[in-house]
Amino acid sequence: MLLALGVAIAFRFPRLDSLPPGLNFDEGGEGIAALDVTRGVLRLWWPIGGGKEPLMAYMVQPLFALFGPTRLALRLYAALWGVATVLATYFLAAQLFPPRRKDDPLAPLLPAAAALGLATAFWHVAYSRIAFRAISNPAVEALALGFLWRGLRTGRRRDFVLAGICTGGLIYTYQAGRFVPLAIALFFGVESLRAWRAGVRPLLVRRWRGLATMVGAAAVVFLPAALFFLQHPAVFVERGRAASIFNPAMNHGDLWGTLWHTTLTTLGTFLSLTGDPNSLGNIPGKPELSPLLAALFVLGVILSSKFKVQ
Repeated sequence: MLLALGVAIAFRFPRLDSLPPGLNFDEGGEGIAALDVTRGVLRLWWPIGGGKEPLMAYMVQPLFALFGPTRLALRLYAALWGVATVLATYFLAAQLFPPRRKDDPLAPLLPAAAALGLATAFWHVAYSRIAFRAISNPAVEALALGFLWRGLRTGRRRDFVLAGICTGGLIYTYQAGRFVPLAIALFFGVESLRAWRAGVRPLLVRRWRGLATMVGAAAVVFLPAALFFLQHPAVFVERGRAASIFNPAMNHGDLWGTLWHTTLTTLGTFLSLTGDPNSLGNIPGKPELSPLLAALFVLGVILSSKFKVQ
């Protein structure tokens, strides 16, 4: 754990204000939003560059107060969240794979390996060194899932409350966070079907009180954003509509061909075959996973699909 933390810090903080050089337009937009906060302009959504969620603007403002409105202050936000994500990954892995006995000396190895893998992942290091608000999303998501899994295992209400706070808070990090509640709902749907087929009570039934608590906590945190988007529905779909595969500017008149190509290239990133061509956070074309990690990923998917419902 300490090794992963040390590596994460060593890869993310040195020469943060100069590497990568310059300031891209996304970083500039995030800085403008943070400057608005310093001037007393408080928003739930910034109409800059397709729209920006508010968490980064409010968290960068204290960094501006300490270091001035500089590139370093902007990127410190990303580096801090990058390290936090490594810690959150350790926490999530520890909840997913708890030790079978308290004195098991090997128990921390798997969470530590997961954290070290993220600490050295090129894509995550790259995004931890640019001032882009999406960097907070994986950390909050990992915390949400970690608290949820611990709550399912222990039944403690506190864990469900924390899971709900993190899940509801995702709406303020980055647009991809909107899909996490849907993924959680899909998980419980699949788990329930498998449990009923196996003659076992599903988690949805066994932990319904805790899950109801989680939903309530998430709803409270989500409420301000929900009220805002109800008043401004066009804002909610603006970025998604622009980036949608149904947008002719994206599919170039070939919807099915674009869908097929996008699906293959996305799957290819997990198989060490293709990579993101965007140089903002990647060496163009560099796969997300190395061949070894891709092989382990495929093996993990196969093994997990064979687990029995208990």
